[in-house]
Amino acid sequence: RGLMNLRYEEGSVYELSFPDGLFDVAYAHQVFQHLRERGLALSEMLRVVKPGGVVAVREVDWSTVAYFPRDPWIDRFIEVHLRTWYRNGGEPQVGRQLRALLNAAGVASLEITASVWCYATREETVEWGESYADRLLTSPMGERPVEYGYATRSDIESMAAALRAWGSHPDALWVFTHVQALGWMAR
Repeated sequence: RGLMNLRYEEGSVYELSFPDGLFDVAYAHQVFQHLRERGLALSEMLRVVKPGGVVAVREVDWSTVAYFPRDPWIDRFIEVHLRTWYRNGGEPQVGRQLRALLNAAGVASLEITASVWCYATREETVEWGESYADRLLTSPMGERPVEYGYATRSDIESMAAALRAWGSHPDALWVFTHVQALGWMAR
């Protein structure tokens, strides 16, 4: 697109390799839900933002999941997924906590909004069902629950099959809430 001032770097949100006040904006999308030290990560993001700059965070709240048609294996997937998330030190309901997190960090001004992600077309539900089935079968998302004794490998395979079948169902629908926070630094 002709952007000349863009580069990608890998690093830890707990120890950003940038000097204080370098950026106008720091943005985290679906990151904080996976972190043990959310306050530390936010402090580090705030450190690299200029006075008057903004920190933006967008996170899901998994307790708001609504889907149809119901399936006991998908219900089990959600229960096991959340339990594993907590055991890993994450917070799948961090969306609802963003206001408190940014208030505790002492931002000068704060704006909170919410949106609903909705998977309602056949293409969207197939993609959602397939992607989560694949994650269960090929990533730590499916390995950790077995390791922790929350599910068997057979359970994981049944959950994946249920997600795929759900995604192909003509009435499939999946929605959940996401919360967005914009926190402005003092000038």
